[in-house]
Amino acid sequence: MMGVVRSLGALLGLGITVQIACSTPAALAGSEDNTVLQIYGLALDETRLGNGFCEKRELGEPVRRGCGMSKQALPEIVAIDVQTTPAPYVRLALAPDSGGRARDVRIWYAPREEGGQSFMIAATTYRELGLESARDEVLETFGLPTIQFSHADMEARGIHVSDLTVDTLIYVDRALPGAQWARIAHRLRTDFRATGAELFSVTNTRLRTLARLLGPDFRGAIVQISVSGWTHQSTVSTILLDLSRARSVFRLDG
Repeated sequence: MMGVVRSLGALLGLGITVQIACSTPAALAGSEDNTVLQIYGLALDETRLGNGFCEKRELGEPVRRGCGMSKQALPEIVAIDVQTTPAPYVRLALAPDSGGRARDVRIWYAPREEGGQSFMIAATTYRELGLESARDEVLETFGLPTIQFSHADMEARGIHVSDLTVDTLIYVDRALPGAQWARIAHRLRTDFRATGAELFSVTNTRLRTLARLLGPDFRGAIVQISVSGWTHQSTVSTILLDLSRARSVFRLDG
Protein backbone atom coordinates (compact mmCIF):
# COMPACT_ATOMS: atom_id res chain seq x y z
CA MET A 1 0.00 0.00 0.00
CA MET A 2 1.22 3.48 -0.78
CA GLY A 3 2.99 5.17 2.08
CA VAL A 4 2.32 8.78 1.09
CA VAL A 5 -0.44 10.87 -0.38
CA ARG A 6 0.53 11.80 -3.91
CA SER A 7 -0.73 14.98 -5.56
CA LEU A 8 -0.93 15.95 -9.21
CA GLY A 9 -2.01 19.47 -8.40
CA ALA A 10 0.82 20.90 -10.45
CA LEU A 11 0.30 18.52 -13.33
CA LEU A 12 -2.05 19.92 -15.98
CA GLY A 13 -4.04 21.72 -13.30
CA LEU A 14 -6.23 18.73 -12.47
CA GLY A 15 -5.46 18.67 -8.75
CA ILE A 16 -5.61 14.89 -8.37
CA THR A 17 -4.61 13.23 -5.12
CA VAL A 18 -4.37 9.63 -4.04
CA GLN A 19 -5.36 8.74 -0.49
CA ILE A 20 -6.09 5.66 1.54
CA ALA A 21 -9.77 5.10 2.24
CA CYS A 22 -11.17 4.19 5.61
CA SER A 23 -14.36 2.73 4.22
CA THR A 24 -15.08 -0.64 2.70
CA PRO A 25 -16.96 -0.93 -0.61
CA ALA A 26 -20.66 -0.18 -0.47
CA ALA A 27 -22.79 -3.17 0.38
CA LEU A 28 -23.83 -5.22 -2.59
CA ALA A 29 -27.36 -4.43 -3.60
CA GLY A 30 -30.00 -7.04 -3.07
CA SER A 31 -32.29 -5.84 -5.82
CA GLU A 32 -32.03 -3.95 -9.07
CA ASP A 33 -34.03 -1.03 -7.65
CA ASN A 34 -31.31 0.15 -5.26
CA THR A 35 -28.17 -0.93 -7.08
CA VAL A 36 -25.50 1.76 -7.40
CA LEU A 37 -23.48 1.27 -10.56
CA GLN A 38 -19.84 1.56 -9.51
CA ILE A 39 -16.34 0.22 -10.12
CA TYR A 40 -14.14 0.03 -6.99
CA GLY A 41 -16.61 2.50 -5.47
CA LEU A 42 -16.23 4.96 -8.37
CA ALA A 43 -19.64 6.14 -9.59
CA LEU A 44 -20.33 8.50 -12.49
CA ASP A 45 -21.80 11.45 -10.58
CA GLU A 46 -19.41 11.33 -7.62
CA THR A 47 -16.24 10.99 -9.71
CA ARG A 48 -15.33 14.58 -10.59
CA LEU A 49 -12.46 16.25 -12.35
CA GLY A 50 -9.83 17.29 -9.81
CA ASN A 51 -11.08 15.08 -6.99
CA GLY A 52 -8.72 12.65 -5.31
CA PHE A 53 -8.81 8.87 -5.28
CA CYS A 54 -9.02 6.68 -2.19
CA GLU A 55 -7.34 3.32 -1.90
CA LYS A 56 -8.77 0.52 0.16
CA ARG A 57 -7.42 0.66 3.71
CA GLU A 58 -5.97 -2.49 5.17
CA LEU A 59 -6.64 -3.29 8.81
CA GLY A 60 -4.52 -1.13 11.08
CA GLU A 61 -3.56 1.45 8.46
CA PRO A 62 -4.22 5.10 9.31
CA VAL A 63 -7.17 6.93 7.84
CA ARG A 64 -6.15 9.60 5.35
CA ARG A 65 -7.83 12.98 5.40
CA GLY A 66 -10.54 13.29 2.75
CA CYS A 67 -11.32 9.58 2.62
CA GLY A 68 -13.29 9.21 5.83
CA MET A 69 -16.65 9.19 4.07
CA SER A 70 -15.48 7.96 0.68
CA LYS A 71 -17.07 4.89 -0.90
CA GLN A 72 -14.01 4.38 -3.07
CA ALA A 73 -11.93 1.28 -2.34
CA LEU A 74 -9.32 1.14 -5.07
CA PRO A 75 -6.44 -1.32 -5.02
CA GLU A 76 -3.00 0.23 -4.67
CA ILE A 77 -2.44 2.86 -7.35
CA VAL A 78 1.06 2.51 -8.77
CA ALA A 79 0.94 5.14 -11.55
CA ILE A 80 -1.34 7.83 -12.92
CA ASP A 81 -1.56 9.03 -16.51
CA VAL A 82 -3.38 12.30 -17.19
CA GLN A 83 -4.49 13.77 -20.52
CA THR A 84 -6.56 16.85 -21.28
CA THR A 85 -7.54 16.40 -24.94
CA PRO A 86 -9.88 15.65 -26.57
CA ALA A 87 -11.49 15.25 -23.12
CA PRO A 88 -10.02 15.23 -19.61
CA TYR A 89 -8.88 11.67 -18.98
CA VAL A 90 -7.17 9.81 -16.13
CA ARG A 91 -5.79 6.27 -16.21
CA LEU A 92 -5.03 4.70 -12.85
CA ALA A 93 -2.54 1.84 -13.13
CA LEU A 94 -3.29 -0.49 -10.24
CA ALA A 95 -1.16 -3.08 -8.51
CA PRO A 96 -1.40 -6.49 -10.22
CA ASP A 97 -4.06 -8.88 -9.01
CA SER A 98 -3.30 -12.06 -7.10
CA GLY A 99 -2.50 -13.80 -10.38
CA GLY A 100 0.05 -11.15 -11.37
CA ARG A 101 -2.20 -9.67 -14.07
CA ALA A 102 -2.16 -5.95 -14.78
CA ARG A 103 -5.17 -3.86 -13.76
CA ASP A 104 -6.26 -0.32 -14.44
CA VAL A 105 -9.22 2.06 -14.30
CA ARG A 106 -9.85 4.60 -17.05
CA ILE A 107 -11.97 7.69 -16.42
CA TRP A 108 -13.21 10.32 -18.90
CA TYR A 109 -14.66 13.60 -17.64
CA ALA A 110 -16.88 16.39 -18.87
CA PRO A 111 -15.09 19.76 -18.93
CA ARG A 112 -14.86 21.64 -15.66
CA GLU A 113 -17.23 24.32 -17.00
CA GLU A 114 -19.81 21.55 -17.59
CA GLY A 115 -19.51 20.36 -14.00
CA GLY A 116 -16.50 18.07 -14.37
CA GLN A 117 -18.39 14.86 -13.64
CA SER A 118 -17.23 11.66 -15.29
CA PHE A 119 -19.11 10.39 -18.32
CA MET A 120 -17.29 7.06 -18.65
CA ILE A 121 -15.44 4.78 -16.24
CA ALA A 122 -13.99 1.52 -17.54
CA ALA A 123 -12.08 -1.39 -16.04
CA THR A 124 -11.22 -5.02 -16.79
CA THR A 125 -10.79 -7.68 -14.13
CA TYR A 126 -9.84 -11.33 -14.29
CA ARG A 127 -11.44 -14.14 -12.35
CA GLU A 128 -10.39 -17.74 -11.78
CA LEU A 129 -13.98 -18.71 -12.46
CA GLY A 130 -16.09 -20.21 -15.20
CA LEU A 131 -18.74 -18.23 -17.02
CA GLU A 132 -21.66 -19.00 -14.73
CA SER A 133 -19.76 -18.20 -11.53
CA ALA A 134 -18.34 -14.96 -12.97
CA ARG A 135 -21.81 -14.01 -14.15
CA ASP A 136 -23.24 -14.69 -10.69
CA GLU A 137 -20.69 -12.25 -9.23
CA VAL A 138 -21.81 -9.57 -11.67
CA LEU A 139 -25.46 -10.18 -10.78
CA GLU A 140 -24.63 -9.96 -7.08
CA THR A 141 -22.92 -6.62 -7.63
CA PHE A 142 -25.21 -4.96 -10.18
CA GLY A 143 -28.47 -6.89 -9.92
CA LEU A 144 -30.50 -8.14 -12.86
CA PRO A 145 -29.61 -6.60 -16.24
CA THR A 146 -32.08 -4.64 -18.30
CA ILE A 147 -31.17 -6.78 -21.33
CA GLN A 148 -28.67 -9.60 -21.77
CA PHE A 149 -27.20 -11.60 -24.60
CA SER A 150 -25.72 -15.07 -24.41
CA HIS A 151 -22.97 -16.36 -26.66
CA ALA A 152 -25.64 -18.07 -28.75
CA ASP A 153 -27.51 -14.77 -29.11
CA MET A 154 -24.33 -13.12 -30.35
CA GLU A 155 -23.63 -15.86 -32.89
CA ALA A 156 -27.23 -15.69 -34.11
CA ARG A 157 -26.48 -12.07 -35.06
CA GLY A 158 -23.83 -13.17 -37.52
CA ILE A 159 -20.48 -13.85 -35.88
CA HIS A 160 -18.73 -17.07 -34.89
CA VAL A 161 -16.04 -16.95 -32.22
CA SER A 162 -13.91 -20.02 -31.56
CA ASP A 163 -12.44 -20.94 -28.17
CA LEU A 164 -14.16 -18.02 -26.44
CA THR A 165 -17.58 -17.82 -24.80
CA VAL A 166 -19.07 -14.35 -24.32
CA ASP A 167 -22.04 -13.05 -22.32
CA THR A 168 -23.11 -9.40 -22.46
CA LEU A 169 -25.24 -7.66 -19.82
CA ILE A 170 -26.57 -4.12 -20.24
CA TYR A 171 -27.98 -2.08 -17.37
CA VAL A 172 -30.03 1.11 -17.51
CA ASP A 173 -29.19 3.12 -14.41
CA ARG A 174 -31.94 2.80 -11.80
CA ALA A 175 -30.97 6.23 -10.47
CA LEU A 176 -32.72 7.76 -13.49
CA PRO A 177 -36.27 9.08 -13.07
CA GLY A 178 -38.77 6.28 -13.53
CA ALA A 179 -40.25 7.49 -16.81
CA GLN A 180 -36.80 8.04 -18.33
CA TRP A 181 -35.63 4.60 -17.17
CA ALA A 182 -38.71 2.95 -18.66
CA ARG A 183 -38.29 4.75 -22.00
CA ILE A 184 -34.64 3.77 -22.40
CA ALA A 185 -35.24 0.20 -21.20
CA HIS A 186 -38.16 -0.25 -23.60
CA ARG A 187 -36.07 1.02 -26.51
CA LEU A 188 -33.26 -1.41 -25.72
CA ARG A 189 -35.61 -4.35 -25.28
CA THR A 190 -37.46 -3.72 -28.53
CA ASP A 191 -35.00 -1.98 -30.84
CA PHE A 192 -31.44 -3.06 -30.03
CA ARG A 193 -30.03 -3.75 -33.49
CA ALA A 194 -26.37 -4.58 -32.90
CA THR A 195 -24.77 -7.06 -35.25
CA GLY A 196 -22.86 -9.99 -33.81
CA ALA A 197 -19.56 -8.20 -34.45
CA GLU A 198 -20.82 -5.02 -32.76
CA LEU A 199 -22.06 -6.98 -29.77
CA PHE A 200 -18.74 -8.82 -29.50
CA SER A 201 -16.80 -5.53 -29.39
CA VAL A 202 -19.35 -3.47 -27.43
CA THR A 203 -16.92 -2.75 -24.56
CA ASN A 204 -14.17 -1.73 -26.99
CA THR A 205 -15.81 0.51 -29.55
CA ARG A 206 -16.37 4.18 -30.34
CA LEU A 207 -18.74 6.39 -28.37
CA ARG A 208 -20.54 7.20 -31.61
CA THR A 209 -21.26 3.50 -32.15
CA LEU A 210 -22.51 3.15 -28.58
CA ALA A 211 -24.81 6.14 -29.06
CA ARG A 212 -26.26 4.54 -32.18
CA LEU A 213 -26.78 1.18 -30.49
CA LEU A 214 -27.93 2.33 -27.05
CA GLY A 215 -29.45 5.72 -27.83
CA PRO A 216 -27.93 9.17 -27.24
CA ASP A 217 -29.53 9.45 -23.78
CA PHE A 218 -28.30 6.09 -22.46
CA ARG A 219 -26.96 6.03 -18.94
CA GLY A 220 -25.98 2.80 -17.26
CA ALA A 221 -23.45 -0.01 -17.46
CA ILE A 222 -22.21 -2.52 -19.99
CA VAL A 223 -20.63 -5.69 -18.64
CA GLN A 224 -19.10 -8.31 -20.90
CA ILE A 225 -17.85 -11.64 -19.55
CA SER A 226 -15.61 -13.73 -21.77
CA VAL A 227 -14.18 -17.15 -20.97
CA SER A 228 -11.35 -18.74 -22.86
CA GLY A 229 -11.78 -22.36 -23.84
CA TRP A 230 -8.06 -22.85 -23.16
CA THR A 231 -7.72 -21.39 -19.67
CA HIS A 232 -11.31 -21.54 -18.36
CA GLN A 233 -10.71 -18.16 -16.75
CA SER A 234 -13.08 -15.20 -17.03
CA THR A 235 -12.31 -11.70 -18.22
CA VAL A 236 -14.90 -9.17 -17.04
CA SER A 237 -14.96 -5.82 -18.88
CA THR A 238 -17.16 -3.14 -17.32
CA ILE A 239 -18.09 0.31 -18.58
CA LEU A 240 -20.15 2.90 -16.72
CA LEU A 241 -21.48 5.34 -19.29
CA ASP A 242 -23.52 8.56 -19.48
CA LEU A 243 -23.94 9.42 -23.15
CA SER A 244 -25.88 12.63 -22.49
CA ARG A 245 -22.88 13.92 -20.55
CA ALA A 246 -20.47 12.65 -23.22
CA ARG A 247 -22.26 14.82 -25.77
CA SER A 248 -20.92 17.88 -23.93
CA VAL A 249 -17.52 16.84 -25.29
CA PHE A 250 -18.09 14.82 -28.47
CA ARG A 251 -20.46 14.94 -31.40
CA LEU A 252 -22.13 11.53 -31.27
CA ASP A 253 -24.66 11.77 -34.08
CA GLY A 254 -24.09 10.92 -37.70
